[in-house]
Amino acid sequence: MPTLLVHGNRDRSAPIELTGIPSARLIPDCRFLVYEGAPHGLMYTHMDRLHADVLRFVRESLTASKEKGRRNTGLLAWNVQCRLSRRFRYPRTST
Repeated sequence: MPTLLVHGNRDRSAPIELTGIPSARLIPDCRFLVYEGAPHGLMYTHMDRLHADVLRFVRESLTASKEKGRRNTGLLAWNVQCRLSRRFRYPRTST
């Protein structure tokens, strides 16, 4: 299972030496990205870069999956792209 692990090297809550690096070593087929200067909340401080990296990873993973003859529907890529889009809003449910 392709896995993307993103970690900031300025994370004080979960230091990279104790969490990110050991986790990346334990997960087979893991792509480990370290964001220089990123804190624990890198999803806010490095939002654009994170979104670009996640979309790139999903697209590359789907391409590799197709090349290996694995079946996929593209739903994962659509779901990730929608969730990362600032313009996307989940429809409100009526109560």
